[in-house]
Amino acid sequence: MGYYVSHNGGDLILREDVGYEEVYKALSGKPLPECDCGRRAINEVVPEMGFRLDEQRSFEWEGEKWGCSEDEFFTAIAPFLQDGCYIQFVGEDGANFRILFENGKWKEQNAEIRWE
Repeated sequence: MGYYVSHNGGDLILREDVGYEEVYKALSGKPLPECDCGRRAINEVVPEMGFRLDEQRSFEWEGEKWGCSEDEFFTAIAPFLQDGCYIQFVGEDGANFRILFENGKWKEQNAEIRWE
């Protein structure tokens, strides 16, 4: 089961002072393998969560369905992301929402569209 979503904006960008080792350990619970493969190792862990880490140190949504692992993913990466970054979605039912990251934490915000 799941909830279909489409990415509608925003970026999840790692802070400049954060190393791949910290992020990998937070996501996998294990130390980074001894290799020069930080981003690649992270990308082996996050696909089941619907994300991929690009060359600009930004997590991109590549999933289709909102499942049950997103909360764990957001909690794990929140301390490593730039304050104020967010990722925005439109759900299968037309609902607009975003995940906002501030002070090492995340929160979901729902949009309200008003016609005047």
